[in-house]
Amino acid sequence: FPSHDIGEVEYGDVDDETFEILSIHINKEHRGKNFGAQTVNALVNLLNKRKVILMASPSSRKFWKRLGFQPMLKVTGYFTKTL
Repeated sequence: FPSHDIGEVEYGDVDDETFEILSIHINKEHRGKNFGAQTVNALVNLLNKRKVILMASPSSRKFWKRLGFQPMLKVTGYFTKTL
């Protein structure tokens, strides 16, 4: 999902029902314009899996919660969303 004009996202399959978002980066000039949410939602729809997992940095946790992700374990920073 690279779009060097806007940013990049890396992901991988965990199993038949789950994928993991490994990283997402929106270039500075495009932040705050909903591109991150649009990118995540497009990826979720494209891959058509039942579950998404990711490791969220403390500064991005509000973003993931706004998209409906829930912490798996508060200590580790892992988030999940069942679709």
